[in-house]
Amino acid sequence: MNMDEKILNSKKFEKFLEGEKNKLLYLNYRLMPNEENAMKLDEAYKKFERQLIARSYLRKVIAFEARKFDAKIRAKEKKNISLHATIEDGSTLEGVLVDEKSCHIYERVLDSNLEEIFEDRKLSKAVAKLTIKQKNILSQIYLWELSEKEIANNLKLTQQAVSKVHRTALKRLREVMKR
Repeated sequence: MNMDEKILNSKKFEKFLEGEKNKLLYLNYRLMPNEENAMKLDEAYKKFERQLIARSYLRKVIAFEARKFDAKIRAKEKKNISLHATIEDGSTLEGVLVDEKSCHIYERVLDSNLEEIFEDRKLSKAVAKLTIKQKNILSQIYLWELSEKEIANNLKLTQQAVSKVHRTALKRLREVMKR
């Protein structure tokens, strides 16, 4: 009974022989190469390979779960960032990110009526002819940059209803602007 030379010269087999029991089984087989010793050595080696496969699988699972957990923690940390938190130089994020002039202009736009935003009188008059619901939906889409799904949730409507009101409002604006 001869063992495969590839297996005997492999790194995996060297690792296998680091175990005292495995080393004794191998030496026993080399001294008495009979069927029984070959079977014992073969079973021990198969068990060793299964353990390697299991360790490899567990290592991959743990690495995957660790990355998933890390991503979850990072996502949670992103949500919890405060503008009042101090950064390295002692200033706050608010001081670095917020421009007072732009904030006031943006707040004025959000607080004003939709028809007051446009400089074009024709467009302003066209917007004034829309229903309150149409103005509200257009404001949420174009000023607040909400999706139709978010608007539907806010107004307790279906997304299709929001989409229909949006399309109708745009169609009405186009008609008035063509005149």
